[in-house]
Amino acid sequence: MDDMPGHAAAPQLRAATYARLGETYDAAEPVPTQLASADRHARRRGWRVVARFQDDGYSAFKEIRRDGVARLIEAIEGDEIDVVIIGDVDRLTRNLPDWGRFETAAVEHRVLLSAYAGGDLDLSAPEGWYYGGRRPTGA
Repeated sequence: MDDMPGHAAAPQLRAATYARLGETYDAAEPVPTQLASADRHARRRGWRVVARFQDDGYSAFKEIRRDGVARLIEAIEGDEIDVVIIGDVDRLTRNLPDWGRFETAAVEHRVLLSAYAGGDLDLSAPEGWYYGGRRPTGA
């Protein structure tokens, strides 16, 4: 596409997908559909999916350990991913402790949140602060 000398190709982002379906009736897409949609989103964006996480049958409101979101946060903290793909922000979490851990990790490790049913959100940028993100340390 860009054959001009001096332009290096942008590095391919490492993406993780996350899907969740609540324990009670939930009008959201089933987990396999969410993961397939996230994979298509990654392909369209030129991102390489390196990890998939899911919590099937766990409410995002309750303050219980959801292993999928916990492993996702650990992958962010381990600098294993550059972007998290979800269907919509409400699929990630609805309780403050999980959101706080995710937010802290995403900001500190500069991980982008990308919703295939919405858009991209950098929680460390001013527009991300509005959606619940925070200013990164030293910025």
